[in-house]
Amino acid sequence: RGSVFRAAGVPHPDAGAPTSEPFTGWPATAGDCPAGIYPAQFRSGSLLQRCWVTGIETAGNNVSACLDADGNNQCDWRATNPLAQFAFPFTNSYAASGDAVPDRQAAVTNLFYWNNVLHDWLYSLGFDETSGNFQADNYGRGGFGVDAVQADAQDGAGLNSANFATPPDGSAPRMQAYLFTDNGSFRRRDSTFDGDVLTHEYIHGLTLRLVGGPFNTNSLPLWQSGALGEGWSDAYAASFTSDPVIGEYLSATPATGIRSVAYNNSPYTFGRFGVLYRRNVGPLNLIIDLPQVHRDGEIWATVLWDLRAALGKTTFEQLVTNALKLTPSRPSMLDARTALLQAAPALGVSPCAVWTVFAGRGFGASAALNHIQSGLTNDTALSVYEAFDPPASCGGAPPQT
Repeated sequence: RGSVFRAAGVPHPDAGAPTSEPFTGWPATAGDCPAGIYPAQFRSGSLLQRCWVTGIETAGNNVSACLDADGNNQCDWRATNPLAQFAFPFTNSYAASGDAVPDRQAAVTNLFYWNNVLHDWLYSLGFDETSGNFQADNYGRGGFGVDAVQADAQDGAGLNSANFATPPDGSAPRMQAYLFTDNGSFRRRDSTFDGDVLTHEYIHGLTLRLVGGPFNTNSLPLWQSGALGEGWSDAYAASFTSDPVIGEYLSATPATGIRSVAYNNSPYTFGRFGVLYRRNVGPLNLIIDLPQVHRDGEIWATVLWDLRAALGKTTFEQLVTNALKLTPSRPSMLDARTALLQAAPALGVSPCAVWTVFAGRGFGASAALNHIQSGLTNDTALSVYEAFDPPASCGGAPPQT
């Protein structure tokens, strides 16, 4: 067990107090691991060899969670208890005084818990061994092991961010959760305690292993594909917590969090791609609108939140995960839309229901990429044509020229 902020209902300290939660699989059951995920020896062995924990530290088959205060990608230490009872108090000292040290063991424990929860949740959606998930031992089920997540709490390598580095299947990814400083844009917070951020980062691992296959982890590198990656990460985090605001715990503007909109109140359509990031540039201090993957990702997360509202949480999450496996490497947003349409019938979802949502945001049947330079891939397109028409098979008609 551990004292943590319970997934998915209490994703951060502002949402509720920590509680004692079992480290025996998710959703929490009567002290047993989910049989479809963990072999028998992990469900009936000693209490120090159950599901998530191997021994007396915050380490197991899915994740090794450590403190990395000096930011050198080496484990300073793991949270430890001789009975694997990780009941460390949370004092909120960093927010109160700027001193993160008193909550280090609680931070490592929370990071370990959330990474394991996300492993089990995504496994249930099909992110298993053959799909390239993150496990030290794949139990002979296919894929390559030796790639449990290396998760670093209060990582000293940066500030005001978090990340998830994803190598190909068989090499371990690394999650780095940084401290957020009180710099006028962010409140003084520890991202290790923000489930939105931890989920967002873990989903980068999911999408990089599924889009284009588990050995092609350079599948989402540029403007459209990179924006898709950020949008998927936000959409999964919002769906998991049932909250359309991302990162409100870290942000000085909790109504929209660390994004420009709450996804249930977003005006963005496909035609806004590439112009949401406004900056002053050059010696003349010109105001110019630029592509930027986080801002453009808000467009994709917006239409996915609409799709969740139309289909319901359970169907939405399964559909998006199935569609990732059909999405080609280096996709445009239109490619990702097509993969969702291809995946819909197998779940009993009407393609017209999907078309209705996407047409409503400018991803209709006539939507297009205006220009792709010769020899380049779809994800390099910066100019797009938005259209709001479903196909004729769903009662639509092309817009007039």
